[in-house]
Amino acid sequence: MRIIQLTIQDEALLADCTIAGQAGEHLATALALDIPDEWRDCDCTLRFCLPFAGKYYRSVPLSNPVSFPLPQALMIPGELQVFLDARKDFVVHRTSVLSFTVEDTPDWCGNGALVADRYEGLLDSSLQEFEDALGELETLTNRLDEAEAAVESARKASALAQTAAAQAGTEAENAREASLAAQAAAGTAAQTVAGFEGYTKQEGNNRYGYALTGCAKGTEIAVDHIQTDTQPVTLTLTGLCRQDSIPGTISYCGDGGAISLTVNGETKEIPVELYGIPDGSGGFTVQDRLVVDYTKKDVRLQRNVGRIVFTGEEKLVSNPETAREISNYVYSNAYVPVPNGRLLCNLLPWRSNGFAEDLSYCWTSTVVVITLLNAETGVVAGEPQSTYISKIKDWLRTKAEEGTPLILYYPLAEPVEEPVDEETTAFLLSVAPQGTSMALSTGEEPHPSIKFVYCKDTQHVIDTLTARIEALEAQAVNIQIGG
Repeated sequence: MRIIQLTIQDEALLADCTIAGQAGEHLATALALDIPDEWRDCDCTLRFCLPFAGKYYRSVPLSNPVSFPLPQALMIPGELQVFLDARKDFVVHRTSVLSFTVEDTPDWCGNGALVADRYEGLLDSSLQEFEDALGELETLTNRLDEAEAAVESARKASALAQTAAAQAGTEAENAREASLAAQAAAGTAAQTVAGFEGYTKQEGNNRYGYALTGCAKGTEIAVDHIQTDTQPVTLTLTGLCRQDSIPGTISYCGDGGAISLTVNGETKEIPVELYGIPDGSGGFTVQDRLVVDYTKKDVRLQRNVGRIVFTGEEKLVSNPETAREISNYVYSNAYVPVPNGRLLCNLLPWRSNGFAEDLSYCWTSTVVVITLLNAETGVVAGEPQSTYISKIKDWLRTKAEEGTPLILYYPLAEPVEEPVDEETTAFLLSVAPQGTSMALSTGEEPHPSIKFVYCKDTQHVIDTLTARIEALEAQAVNIQIGG
């Protein structure tokens, strides 16, 4: 089975391959995905669209680790669109739409080769449901923006009227025009809010999920549109690693034992290290996550990346009984990576799965593997296994003693949750909206990305805007022309 690894980066859905497979295949390709921590309590489904056929489907509910084999119903030649939808109560998360290509196959004979369970794992979905899912959040956000912009326009018009009225005398006509403009602007704002209010009454208790994201070194993430009764959902710090040259020095979040998180100008050191493995094109294949769950009053560190600092004392094994002529490899069964996953290493380049004799490198199959040239380790072809393994361990031991040990970061086959101390937990749970002045930033390089999710009380916004409009209308009507 082919595995296509999906990742979510700032709400964007990314894939390591955009070829879904060939027409008529059934369960031959699987979409693998790690659902973000803050989405895991939601009902998560993959939504599919075949644009050329006008067909829309959604998957059965998903849980981690996600591995969704593509059934035959989706493997029609052309474009296959997909996005991840997650919702709980009135909180909704959605990724961007990702397009795959299903390649045509000359021997695919359409209906004549259909399998009995070609819809396995799918639920039918209407066009309207698909479009509503994409447009719902955008519509709600835009309506709030329109209402606030309309009120701002009314406020400016009213200020103009006041200025003109104060001048009086020869400016009377201007004042009258300004007054009319203020009333008109206030009326436009009122109509906008009235239409918006009719929409939001369909939203139950009028709460909707919002997310603010960013890499905040040198800049702050400002939490705006916050009301006093806003409900925070999650705050997430996502680990990053950076390597300027390969091989070369690796820097990572929490290097030195802490991440600096600044909240409204107050800095606190968080004693965690967060890792991430770059994908080579600006993104990440896997990242650690520190999640603050305000709903459950819980803080958890999900470790998705393993870190190995080799000292030469590890228990290492190898398959060949005698040393090869040019290079040899060793591995440890103590570390279980994602099969064939990408690695990050300070002293050796990473190479995708497959033995090569002409270079030293690191790689994975179902284990983490190190291949070293005999010229570097002193291994002689034909030596017994125990001898050449001992020489490779000596090489690792020497590097460690010189202060440059071999360090490897690898994607864990299964995420591991690590405890967070009580003091750090209490501090992170206190990072909640504090009015419009709320701002978050970090000071490490490379800095972790920050994601803050909260539920915006739309009814509160409507009530506030309506009150401001009424005040503007009264102000405009009561302007005294000429005095």
